[in-house]
Amino acid sequence: MALSDTVQNVTDAFKGVGVDEKCLIENLGKWKAEEGSSFRKSSDLFEKDNERNLEHWRKQHLKHLQNEFLRFNNAVVWWTMHPWERDARLVKKAIKQGSESYGILVEVACSRSSDDLLGARKAYHSLFHHSIEEDVAFKLHSTPQNK
Repeated sequence: MALSDTVQNVTDAFKGVGVDEKCLIENLGKWKAEEGSSFRKSSDLFEKDNERNLEHWRKQHLKHLQNEFLRFNNAVVWWTMHPWERDARLVKKAIKQGSESYGILVEVACSRSSDDLLGARKAYHSLFHHSIEEDVAFKLHSTPQNK
């Protein structure tokens, strides 16, 4: 059985290290119902259950895809945010995670214009109802210090 170009492209997008998100987006938009069945029947990513007449994802592939698409989903979400909101959320996450993530604070502070820093401070206050300075000071005072 010859595979349609769309099915072959989607099959190839799932092969190798990572997932070719661009290829998936381009091809799944053209996806026809019969191509889904053809994809499942022809791909080694699926296990065949002859007793129940269905194909289902192999567990290791499904876990891999879930991790890949979570990463892709996060990238899309971060990319679509206003830069000030993104910086505010990154700063909040870095403060919450502690010293191992303080590099994010340094990167934001050193790579943004003064207008962008002011915008991120405003976004932070709007989102979290505290200033960045208050949260940093609280985190530093509540963290045990080595003497």
